[in-house]
Amino acid sequence: MKTYACKSLVGQAMLSLALQSLVHPSFAGQVSTCDTALRQLIVAPLHSIAMKKENVRVALEDSNDGVYSVRLFVAADSPDNRDKYVTIGWVNLDTNTMKAFDVTDDPDNPVTLNVDVARYRSYVDRCLPRQRRRALLSGRV
Repeated sequence: MKTYACKSLVGQAMLSLALQSLVHPSFAGQVSTCDTALRQLIVAPLHSIAMKKENVRVALEDSNDGVYSVRLFVAADSPDNRDKYVTIGWVNLDTNTMKAFDVTDDPDNPVTLNVDVARYRSYVDRCLPRQRRRALLSGRV
């Protein structure tokens, strides 16, 4: 039996969802549902974006103390681009304050995004690691 280790909470959450989908068919669509929910949460309030919003994809890349870094990227088919995508921006989801910040242009002076708070809470509850969900539900957020 192989053992896999993930150092980041995001990696652990994604691995957990993937393993649950193998055991419980009812979880099979949760990963894609979470990807869609994250995309809807982040992309809709972006104002200074040169790309068509429908072409923008998002991915959780890292987390630190309840702040999740989200990479915004688009398809870019070029011989110099091995993974066929190019990063066009970054957004930080601060689940401690339930705010989202566009840090693309200036990480030291982020732009606060006007996200749908109910959608944000729903995303945190359904898609982020269990410890974060417990804190949210207990009112510590």
